[in-house]
Amino acid sequence: MKLIDLHCDALYISAMRNIHLNDSSLETKLASDDDNKLECYAIWLPDDLDGDTAEEMFYSAAHRIKNECDKCNIKLLNSGKNLTSSFLSNTNSAFFTVENALALNRKIENVRRFSKLGVKIMTLTWNAHNHIGDGSNVEKPVGITPFGKQVVAEMEKYGIIIDISHASEKLFYDVAEISRKPFVATHSDSRTVTPHRRNLTDEQLKIIKDRNGLVGLNFHNAFLNIEPDRASVYDILRHTEHFYHSVVKMLLH
Repeated sequence: MKLIDLHCDALYISAMRNIHLNDSSLETKLASDDDNKLECYAIWLPDDLDGDTAEEMFYSAAHRIKNECDKCNIKLLNSGKNLTSSFLSNTNSAFFTVENALALNRKIENVRRFSKLGVKIMTLTWNAHNHIGDGSNVEKPVGITPFGKQVVAEMEKYGIIIDISHASEKLFYDVAEISRKPFVATHSDSRTVTPHRRNLTDEQLKIIKDRNGLVGLNFHNAFLNIEPDRASVYDILRHTEHFYHSVVKMLLH
């Protein structure tokens, strides 16, 4: 089986606990010899970090993921063009991604530097406000900042995919207005199924679909079910079916 996980926090946990990416204590596992998997390993930058610390954490993670992939026999991909050959050869592979553009530390030149270090996807915010815009927990979002507009343009220029998971609605629509390339929501569910601010409305889903973007499901219980303690695999199927049937309806119209 060929699997793609658009967002995995194992890199952050690996760095914090100083354990390997294939450690059994992590919330993910590599595929077997008969299967293969692409993991998008994200380095998460908590909202309470200052910019200098976030930037330092990023560069440390860039060094770590290269070493970890070498040790764990994971092919760290430089581009999407490598993915087909990796799947054909049943090789576990990885993309390096960033969760929270706080890592840029207000330096526009870091977008180019991140790209050269292999970053393929960057989540613009986490839950709070940063120098790009507002996260989903901001009560009175103001949308994208002037610096954020520069970052969006630079990300598209250097081939880093924009991820709007965790973005406020205002930031989402600002990105949709100014971006020119497909963007993604790497780990967001349907707000129609579960009315949580981290989930996507049907209108947002349509915009991502119309832009040829992707949506990856989030398995966190609070996003799957309005009663988190009751969340189950059934809820994953409910969100999957809603996204699937919504897209089919869009294509038929």
